[in-house]
Amino acid sequence: MAKRGKIAFGAGGNFFRISKPGYDVDVASKENLIIDESVFYPQIFTSGIVSNPNLNADNYVTVNFPDQGFSPAIYAYVVTDDGIISVPCRVTYRPSNHVGGAVKNVQMSYTSNSNSMTVFFEAAGGGSIVSSVYYAVLRKPRN
Repeated sequence: MAKRGKIAFGAGGNFFRISKPGYDVDVASKENLIIDESVFYPQIFTSGIVSNPNLNADNYVTVNFPDQGFSPAIYAYVVTDDGIISVPCRVTYRPSNHVGGAVKNVQMSYTSNSNSMTVFFEAAGGGSIVSSVYYAVLRKPRN
């Protein structure tokens, strides 16, 4: 007899699945599930802040999170060196404490997969003003 139900919430991931009769819930395709955790989307399943370890050098910082079985939607927002969270992320920024100072570029990008995100802090020219990145990882339906 096939295992038809799976419910788990915790560090190993969040699952709520019931398969069609005759299909094992652990290996069933999306088409063979009656219901799955996509009914909970687009809830945030993790969020946090990634700090730039060195404002004067290029840095890659990887954040790991539980594999949800899909590539999640990720929103990342720059936190500048004077504590301003930029939503949406601005391309250029003139620090408030640099009256008449040069416009600095906000250099941050990220890539992701089903269980991690890598943030690239770029120290272009005279150094980065991106002290950290606030991020939120959302569930989305599996492809």
